[in-house]
Amino acid sequence: MVGWSEIVDWTPDRLEVAYDSFRRDEAQVQAAGDQLYRSSSEIRNEGHSADSARSKLGQLRAESDEIEGLISDLLSATRVAATEVGQIAGGVKEAQAFAASSHLMISPTGSVSLQPIVETIARSELIQMLGPAAGALAPIITAPSYIQALMHKAQLEGQIATLITQANRADSNYASALHAIADGRVSHASSAASAGSSKEGLDKGLMMSTLRQRENLSEVRALWDSLSYEQQQELIAAFPEEVGSMRGIPFEARVQANDLNIDREVGERQDRLREVEEKKKQLERNWSFGKKDDIERYDKEIEQLQKEIDFYNSMKTSNGGAGAILFDPDNNRLITAQGDMRKSAGEVVTFVPGTTTTKLKMENYADLTGYLVDQGNTLGTNTVAFGFFDGRFDHFDPLVGEDDQWISWDGAHSNANPFHLRQLGANLAEFQEELALEEFSRDADNNVIGHSAGHSVATASEIASKTRSGVPDAHYDGVHSLSGSYAPPGWERHYSTEYDHYAYGRDPIHLLDKLPGVDTPRESHIWDNHIHGTSETEKGFTLHPVDIHGRSASGNTHDNLPILQDLKHEIFKD
Repeated sequence: MVGWSEIVDWTPDRLEVAYDSFRRDEAQVQAAGDQLYRSSSEIRNEGHSADSARSKLGQLRAESDEIEGLISDLLSATRVAATEVGQIAGGVKEAQAFAASSHLMISPTGSVSLQPIVETIARSELIQMLGPAAGALAPIITAPSYIQALMHKAQLEGQIATLITQANRADSNYASALHAIADGRVSHASSAASAGSSKEGLDKGLMMSTLRQRENLSEVRALWDSLSYEQQQELIAAFPEEVGSMRGIPFEARVQANDLNIDREVGERQDRLREVEEKKKQLERNWSFGKKDDIERYDKEIEQLQKEIDFYNSMKTSNGGAGAILFDPDNNRLITAQGDMRKSAGEVVTFVPGTTTTKLKMENYADLTGYLVDQGNTLGTNTVAFGFFDGRFDHFDPLVGEDDQWISWDGAHSNANPFHLRQLGANLAEFQEELALEEFSRDADNNVIGHSAGHSVATASEIASKTRSGVPDAHYDGVHSLSGSYAPPGWERHYSTEYDHYAYGRDPIHLLDKLPGVDTPRESHIWDNHIHGTSETEKGFTLHPVDIHGRSASGNTHDNLPILQDLKHEIFKD
């Protein structure tokens, strides 16, 4: 049985190295199997000797397929184990940070006790409350700080027990998988993936169905990695929409699939654009006063379509963009990328926008994430940044902008609706789970930036397990609030995370500080505040309060240099 003394030293590093090694082994066996297929097809003679040779090669091919299938199962088991060990290691780090902040001690066996300073603080508290004589005699258990310490102790004991249970389950599952592999038992999925030549003859529909049926992200990733490059390309070409959005498939493959999806979407927009332009011309040729409203409506749609075409094209890798990790505009799902995902990153950043943001407005924040990527490169730290807009709601009339807002001022998507914000937070936590599988992110610090109501989404992702079953809480090294609104009810800080809030002093978001029961970052001791002054006028005009609020998310150094410099310092520790 695995205990606390063992899991405190657990890291996924050795499992990740083993996984990479098994991938190389699987590729070599795959290549050997392909050579056997080629050799068999080249025997065209007839007769006993030729038949015997073909039979022997057939046996060797079958053995090769079986070995490849076993290695594929080993890939799957190791990928799952590495992910689980990584989550456990993060939980251990969080438990240790919580213990240190709460004056608790964890023994090698996992038992929890109070540090001596707890009693000293409690006695001092009682003396202050009751006076020297009564305070010195009062039972220590009556001190509020001592009662809180006992509550923290029970909370930590529960965390440790959960971690040990998870560790034993992961250890048992991996051992069972290794026993099955040692016994030569190949899973159905791995058998299907390894059968036949890796260069041709893939049953694309069956393989896509098998990918859909995987129980978790790690199994999807391992099955995908077990396929040859040629097989992966076949699936991307045949199922770009699914591959481009399937959780667990590598970002590199999803970007490639989404380039195809962008081409399709742009083509549809261009067809519609030509159609609308022709209708407008017909009205103009047959002008009458009653047609003015129709012409204005067409003008508005033409403008909207052109914006969409330009924005979507800007994401394509062939046009210089880093690509889209997620591209499903009809359901308001978009995750953009910046930076080099082909090499290890030192910092990973996810930006989460706020109220009134639509998918097209995501383009406005590219300068902010681009600034951080450029600053990282200047400092010699490869930085990969993402713009997160995963709304998961239907696309309505594009002429009515508020229908496309993932967070609005009122209605079901309101920034005052904590249920909606927590659902978006669970979407973000799912993305963080996908991000953790990427090779470039293994040794990176993980940061999230929430602007305005995006702050509510970012903090909600830290408690996602309370919102959506099966989704782990997101864990960050740094959470950064840019004019952040409030944390949703039920939010709890992570003690291994740094929290920073950046804003200008006249920002109207700080009106929320006056509302009772609202957990705002400016009023919380958890957040380090970076508050800067700003002129209320610019170029002779009085700035609207909303302009001051939006400025904190600008990547323009002329407009937002103080906050950008602070944000850069907190992320890169320069």
